[in-house]
Amino acid sequence: MEKPQYQTPHRGRIQRRLMAWGLGLLSIALLINTFAGFLYTRRGIRDSTVRRQAGIAFFTAQHLQNQLLREIKRLEDAGAAMMLFPFGGEQQRRLAQLFLESGESVREVAILKLDGELVLRLLNNQTQSAARAAAYKNAPEFLAAAAGISYVKAIPGALASEPSWLIMSLPLRDAAGGAS
Repeated sequence: MEKPQYQTPHRGRIQRRLMAWGLGLLSIALLINTFAGFLYTRRGIRDSTVRRQAGIAFFTAQHLQNQLLREIKRLEDAGAAMMLFPFGGEQQRRLAQLFLESGESVREVAILKLDGELVLRLLNNQTQSAARAAAYKNAPEFLAAAAGISYVKAIPGALASEPSWLIMSLPLRDAAGGAS
């Protein structure tokens, strides 16, 4: 007598279904893991970039501040040397010319008396108008220097890539420390 054979027609289908579900769940888990890793890495890169840019901005600001302080000190030293000579004299003009030529950052040197009279004006480039000399008397840089205060004002360039201009003025002091 023959043994009856049990057929399991559904057994192969169940295994395939379970395999498909398992692969589907594994694929979903891998996609979620990849997406979470992407977000984590993106945030890390952004945070790192922000920290690096903040550091660069800090050191750039320190460098510019030090450069500005050096220029102010240079201007003060030139002013002190100019005060050793009479207003508008040849020696004062020569010192102003040397100061103007000693660095490319200075475009103009002007010396005014306290009453606003222009004593000496030298330009590194001749592109400025002659009307500027008449405007000195009411200019904020002159009024600050006449009041005995150093003055620094930044003028931004037309484009972000262009450097800013600085207007600096200070009172000239004689050997006794008095303003002239």
